[in-house]
Amino acid sequence: MKRFRFSLEAVATIRHHQEDQARQKFAEATRIHREAMARLEKTQSELAATMDERRAPTPRSATEHCQLQEWQHVLQQRVETQTKEIKQLAFAVHQTNQELMLARQRHEAVEKIRNQRLARHEQEGLKAEQKILDDLANRETLAQGLLREDRV
Repeated sequence: MKRFRFSLEAVATIRHHQEDQARQKFAEATRIHREAMARLEKTQSELAATMDERRAPTPRSATEHCQLQEWQHVLQQRVETQTKEIKQLAFAVHQTNQELMLARQRHEAVEKIRNQRLARHEQEGLKAEQKILDDLANRETLAQGLLREDRV
């Protein structure tokens, strides 16, 4: 039987490569989003600690009070900025996930065609093999019939 040759092998290779690239982009976008979330949580914790410190009934100078207030304002701005950044990064994660799903579907479509053609190739091989066996059986039957005629 002839060796199976998939005519769309180059397309399958490209689609596989595209899926790998999409997977890497998604992983990178997810990593960046996770890191941004960790930075936001750290900033929020620092802001909460600063607010607790400002509310504490400890005596402070006016300068210390102003510094704490300014620091709290800086931290609040960071939280706002980081929250906006996280929304953008979440959208990027969503987009790269969509790209990955599309790349995976395209790759699976080519693999489905490959599997169908391979199954057809194997089925044709089995049919050819069966035909050869049938021909051999017919020849054997014919040969036995001729031998019986010779004996009579």
